[in-house]
Amino acid sequence: MFQDANDKLSKKISRTVWRSIHCVLKHKAPLYGSLVKEMNPYHTSKSCPRCGWVSRKVGRTFKCERCGFTLDRQLNASLNI
Repeated sequence: MFQDANDKLSKKISRTVWRSIHCVLKHKAPLYGSLVKEMNPYHTSKSCPRCGWVSRKVGRTFKCERCGFTLDRQLNASLNI
């Protein structure tokens, strides 16, 4: 019972922290000539940045079965963003 309450509280705190970081970035970016753009993270670590193929396999390393592109899953997501 207490663990569920702690988990919910932790998630709320985490969301609040990310929301406040987002607000600060959105406010400060124009001052430095930058742009903040919200992205949907859906399939970013599963899509090939070269050919667009979407993998069904999830692992630490992304490997495109169509063109052979291989990269760490998180680095691959950053390329797609």
